[in-house]
Amino acid sequence: MIYNRLNNSVLQQSDLIKLHRLRNFPSMILVAVFLIILIILILLAESNKYFLYLIVLTWFLHFTLHLNHECWHRIFVSNKIINDLLGRFFSIFIGVPFSFGQYLHFNHHRDLNGPQDPGFIYTNSNLSNNELLFKILGNLFLLNHIKNFKKLGDAIKGNITNQKTIKNLNWSLKLADVLIIILFHMAFMFFCIAVNQIDFFILYEYAVLALLPFIDSLRTLIDHKKGSLKDSKDFTRNFKISLLDKIITKPYFDYHSLHHSFPQIPQYNLPLAERIVIKNRPHNYFNSNCNNSFSALLESLD
Repeated sequence: MIYNRLNNSVLQQSDLIKLHRLRNFPSMILVAVFLIILIILILLAESNKYFLYLIVLTWFLHFTLHLNHECWHRIFVSNKIINDLLGRFFSIFIGVPFSFGQYLHFNHHRDLNGPQDPGFIYTNSNLSNNELLFKILGNLFLLNHIKNFKKLGDAIKGNITNQKTIKNLNWSLKLADVLIIILFHMAFMFFCIAVNQIDFFILYEYAVLALLPFIDSLRTLIDHKKGSLKDSKDFTRNFKISLLDKIITKPYFDYHSLHHSFPQIPQYNLPLAERIVIKNRPHNYFNSNCNNSFSALLESLD
């Protein structure tokens, strides 16, 4: 039997209490890495190293997306207010309003590989490989953003027409989150113009609008598409990859099946959770023989 989600019986209540415990130190290390890479990007821009800047920037945005992911789940730091402030800070860099990203991601958990999942445009079993390729490459040419902006507009319109106060909206879009991002990117644009570095502003915005969605679409296939024309509903590929593979292709994100089964366990506690799960239920924990992200990508298209 190959299963897609684990049930609660594989972890005892005492295990869950221990695994749900949040520690701030691991997250502060990740914030330090974030700031170091940000400084490196500034130095690369000052040196006019366009290609290297774009490569590091794409990795940086992907890394920041995963930091934001932890903030969406409120498991990045123990204080919820600080967690949300950091989440909104990270959101500025990836160009996704915090509340909107949180709303979409929770839809991903609630309806994994279903119509409400934003990743369904890639995991839909009715898509041929040619259609899927067109959608993935469409990210590089901004072809998919019309739908994204329409969703964003519908969310804003929904907030207004429902006559709810912005303050009381839980997972729906908060207009303030959008305004913060717009103001930041406008300020960044004016700064780049002032220092005669508009090229790097254009590259940054292209990375945010095209390269990050492109990379994230590939990650969606690796993590959640069972195979070409195969029903992937509730499917999460569970396989092990090397440390180098994690650093290059999936920074700060492994143990994906565990995460979907126990989303409130912080990333740094998932290795321990995996050891406990394998001990309690050693058979069929891994549902793929892939040993790297590239082979998993090929499996998703097979």
